[in-house]
Amino acid sequence: MFQAPKLTDAGKNLYYRNMAGEGIKFTTIQLGNGTISGPISAMTALVSAVVTIDAAVKNNAEQYADVSGHFSNAELEEGFYWREIGVFAADPDYPNDRSHDILYCYQNAYDTADFIPVASVETVEKNITVPIIVGDASTVSCTVQFAGAGVGGGPGGARQGRERP
Repeated sequence: MFQAPKLTDAGKNLYYRNMAGEGIKFTTIQLGNGTISGPISAMTALVSAVVTIDAAVKNNAEQYADVSGHFSNAELEEGFYWREIGVFAADPDYPNDRSHDILYCYQNAYDTADFIPVASVETVEKNITVPIIVGDASTVSCTVQFAGAGVGGGPGGARQGRERP
C-alpha cells in the first residue's frame, strides 16, 4: 500500500537539528484521502486530512524510530480512501503549541489506497507503525494526548497533552 515515507524539507531541517542534539518530539499521525500534485519535499500538511491520531515512539535502532498510533473508524461520519499518511513533530521553537507542528514525513498510496468505511458498514481498527529515520534515536520522544483520536482538523487539533520521553 504505502512506500517508505519521505522527509519533507521541514522534516529534513528537524532531522539535522536532531543530529546536532536538539531532539525530535513526535506528536501525531494523520491519515488522509488527498491526491498530491507536487513534490513531497515541499509539503507542510496533508492534502486532505481526515483523521488525526496520537503518536507513540519506540526507538528501534541508532538511526531509526518506530512512530505508531491506533486508528478506529468508530467516529467517522463517512468512509474515505486512505491515500495519505503523515507524521508530525513538534516545532522546537514552539514545543508545546500543536498549531506549529511540522510535517516530518509523508507518503501517498496513490492508486493502491484502501477504502475505510464507516463503522456501521464494517468496524476497522488498525495499529499503524511508521519506521522513520531520525539520525539519533536516543534524542527522540513523543507527546501523549489524553483525548481519543480526532476526526478532521489540523495536526494536533485542540487537544492538550503531556510530554513523555
